[in-house]
Amino acid sequence: MAMYYKDKSKPNRFLECRLEKKLTQEELASLLGIKRRAVMDHEKGRTLPNMSILLKMHQVLHVSLDYMLCLDAYRNHIEYADQVLGINKHLLKLLSSIEDENQISRINHFIKIHYRE
Repeated sequence: MAMYYKDKSKPNRFLECRLEKKLTQEELASLLGIKRRAVMDHEKGRTLPNMSILLKMHQVLHVSLDYMLCLDAYRNHIEYADQVLGINKHLLKLLSSIEDENQISRINHFIKIHYRE
C-alpha cells in the first residue's frame, strides 16, 4: 500500500539526501532493494516510502528519519549537539565512549559542584 505525500509545502528531502551522498536514483534503488521508479516517486512527492524503506534510507543516507520527514531541521544527533548544545563531535565522541554509569554520575556531580550558574 503506497502512502501519498500530502503536504507539498514541506521540502522533499529524499532528493536532497540522495544528492548529498552523490548517488544516482538507480544506485539508491539498488541499495534499498526497490525499483528506480519508486525512488523517483518519493523524490517527486508522489508517494512516501514504507517504514522498512525509511529505515534502510536512514542507514544508507546517514540522516535521521525526523530530518527526512521534515519533522526536524537537523540531519542527525551530532549536528544537533554541535549547533544547539555547542558540543563538538570530538567532545561528543568522548562522552559517548563512557559506558560506566558510576563514571557518568561522578561527572554529573563534578559539573554540578564546580560549574554552578
